[in-house]
Amino acid sequence: MPGTLLIKFIRSLQSIDYTRKQMEKLCLDYVIVARDRHSVYEALFLRAVTSFEVFLGYEPRRVSVRMKSASTQAPMDILLQGERYMTWLPFSQTAKRALIYLKDCKSFSELTGGDKSMIRIVTKIRNSIAHRNPHATNEFKWTL
Repeated sequence: MPGTLLIKFIRSLQSIDYTRKQMEKLCLDYVIVARDRHSVYEALFLRAVTSFEVFLGYEPRRVSVRMKSASTQAPMDILLQGERYMTWLPFSQTAKRALIYLKDCKSFSELTGGDKSMIRIVTKIRNSIAHRNPHATNEFKWTL
């Protein structure tokens, strides 16, 4: 039986796909123009990536932590390293964090080269949309 986070992630993707299909219908019926559809696609793509990042995030029942502490704040300070939240993409960060902080990082170590490549491509596309600067655009162009 899939976990709660996986179910939420799947439902999020289904909702995104439903909206995409609605946009296709509106475009085919000439209710909206392609430019508007593309803007919605960008937003839907970012929502999908964000949903994936939430899916990757920590849930106590899903992972076994390598360190114990009487204080709840001390481990959070170590994990966050001065940041407000942990970033899980790009994937290289995910793999490194999993090795450092998790006892059994199989979910990350068992990914194939193709899986990792797809995550890298998605991250570059996400950055190109979200940041719209020459560096992010150039990184995206090298992906094609």
